[in-house]
Amino acid sequence: MSFAVSQPVFAAAEVQKFVFVSPPQTISPGAVSEQITIQAQDSAGSESKVLSTACAALSSSSSGGEFSSSATDWSLVSALTIAKNSANRNFYYTDRAVGTHTLNAKVVLRPEGESRSCASWPREEWPSGWETEQRITIGASGASYDTSSSSSSPSNTVSAPATASQGGNSGSTAAEYKPQIYVSAFVPERSVAGAPALFDAEAVGLKKEPLLHARYVWSFGDGGSAEGKKVYHTYHYPASYTVLVSASSGEWSATDRREIVIDAPELVIANLQEGTGGFIEVRNNGAHDVDLSFWILKVASSTFVIPNGTIVGAKKAIPFPAQITGLLAGAENTALLYPNGNVTVLYKAQHAAETEAPFQAPVAAPVPTTPEKATSGTSVMKSSAPPAQKAAVSAPDAAIISASSISSEQSSQARQSAELLGAAGKTDTRGMLPWLLGVVLLLFIAVGGYLALLRPPQEPSAAEKLQKEAAEYDLVE
Repeated sequence: MSFAVSQPVFAAAEVQKFVFVSPPQTISPGAVSEQITIQAQDSAGSESKVLSTACAALSSSSSGGEFSSSATDWSLVSALTIAKNSANRNFYYTDRAVGTHTLNAKVVLRPEGESRSCASWPREEWPSGWETEQRITIGASGASYDTSSSSSSPSNTVSAPATASQGGNSGSTAAEYKPQIYVSAFVPERSVAGAPALFDAEAVGLKKEPLLHARYVWSFGDGGSAEGKKVYHTYHYPASYTVLVSASSGEWSATDRREIVIDAPELVIANLQEGTGGFIEVRNNGAHDVDLSFWILKVASSTFVIPNGTIVGAKKAIPFPAQITGLLAGAENTALLYPNGNVTVLYKAQHAAETEAPFQAPVAAPVPTTPEKATSGTSVMKSSAPPAQKAAVSAPDAAIISASSISSEQSSQARQSAELLGAAGKTDTRGMLPWLLGVVLLLFIAVGGYLALLRPPQEPSAAEKLQKEAAEYDLVE
């Protein structure tokens, strides 16, 4: 038998509350509790998955109470992450203070734009959410316990009355307490794919004293591992990774866990200027700050290591001047490298058509020319210039020809200038400058001829007048 449904139906009940679904417990002082679970539920009390990542802040009415997400690798936590599409979150509790205490869990949905982890997100910024409580009793009725130890670290024993331990401490009793050391991992919240990230850790002993000779082993969540208190690791792909560090000293050990988000780099060499007064500008187009410490600027075979603590902000740029780097930037051989020497980005010069060209005067179109016989018998080129150009040329020519008082030398210079102007118009099509120079030269000669016409005639001298009068009369002896 089959049934047809016109459209899919999704059952997605909204979370209405969080509750403790594990039963209340009674444990020995210093022992680790059995698993404690909080659950998201709908209004009917049924399990309901959260539709986005949630954060659970844990607290106890006892000042000595401690929480951990693992019973065997104890690591102090105060906030836990409830993954998207999950409904349950487990944790463990220990305390040396005898009595009945109240455990409290406050849960909020983390906003989609919130990049900080639940552990690093300040609680004073948390919006209102859900709260749930449960009681836990430390110490069985009628039993006596030695609580004189200064350490409040948990052992791996189960709640009383138990006869065997949960962890690797075989032979221990429920009232037995084993001291524990602690380790804290210092992991950057974000880093960039392809760039080494720095990881550091600090371990303290039974009396919270620093462990100077502890052994640290790292697991970076991508298959990589390293040993050492301070190490570097490079992630090759953007993702969210879980980092674990284990510290051991003698028979004691401890583990801490952190998360790191690896982003794809969005760096470009946005601009450069060549020469000793130039610079190389690195721009961060990403949404997060990028630490450029120990990255490398390279021009040909010359390099400059960017100093520690150099950070380029989101959507910002840093120009690195040649006076500091000693690099003479070039459009063909400038690059930004990761600290390990791998190329991050190469400078790509813009195509000539995409760059802004400097201003140029309009270029006149070539003018067709025809040969014409000159009076001197040589062949010259007559320009079929536009009317406006003809007027600019013919007006000075007319003035020169009509000026009868101009000497033959000046007339020859005028003709040579006109021929020079015509030749410039024919042979140089790169701009208007040759034309303008020719026109100015013609105007200069024309003005000179015009001024010569306006000059008043010189009066003949007395000797010239006498000679002229004598020539008009015949002398009779």
